[in-house]
Amino acid sequence: MNPLLEVMIKQLVPALQEAETVMYPKGQETNCGGERHSYWELCFLSQGESVFYLEGERFELKPNTLILLPPGTPHREAWEESGFYRILWLGLQQDYFTAFISERYQIKEGTRMLGDAVQLSLLERALSELKEKDFCYREVVSSYLTLFFVTVLRNLKMDSPLIHSWQEQVVEDVQQYLATNLAAQVTLAEISNQVGLSPNYLCALFREQTGKTIFEHLGYLRLKKAQFLLRNTQLPIYSIAEQVGYSSQFAFSKFFRKAMGISPTSYRESKEEVIDD
Repeated sequence: MNPLLEVMIKQLVPALQEAETVMYPKGQETNCGGERHSYWELCFLSQGESVFYLEGERFELKPNTLILLPPGTPHREAWEESGFYRILWLGLQQDYFTAFISERYQIKEGTRMLGDAVQLSLLERALSELKEKDFCYREVVSSYLTLFFVTVLRNLKMDSPLIHSWQEQVVEDVQQYLATNLAAQVTLAEISNQVGLSPNYLCALFREQTGKTIFEHLGYLRLKKAQFLLRNTQLPIYSIAEQVGYSSQFAFSKFFRKAMGISPTSYRESKEEVIDD
């Protein structure tokens, strides 16, 4: 059986019948480190014991514990304080899900599947019940989350069309993020937060899939954009430098000369064919 299916069918859904397994943010803002995402995320400890920081508070998780993380919730998986463990992660972004099993951030099994607004509404209702704590709220939360995971399970069992393989989609997301932020001083932390992976794992995955580092690819994109602007516009060199992420004309010229063997001005004046954007 698919490891993702096995964890959800044999552990997660039965565990939800015991509402005490659900943890959630207290709803207060704290100055703590960790990741914050723009999408919903769920974390289920299926094996072992793990230390987890949620809104700055330290928790020692036991098996069959589910954490519901609304967008913007600060959290951190403290692998350096934990023994061996396995965690099922699910992240809901607009129209698709990412699902994977990790062992100290080493992803062993992952996939992407289509998502929808109905699934998102189930998470929102569960969170509302957790915050309001009305009569029998734990049972209601369990019901909403059980329905949520059943819809996920049905998608997996039906083998619904994937957007791409999980690894390919992560690489595509990173490439798209870089392409739309050429003028910004992007950091590895920002990129890894965008795709919901640790920086070290993301770097290894990107290089494995493309043969290049993330910043080698960023340099390639910036070079191609600079070539196009030099040959197809009359923009001054300093303006082109800004558009491809360099704070000074000197730094840009140094980068361009190292890559092309000539200065930006000489390239503009050369007789090479115009490069398509």
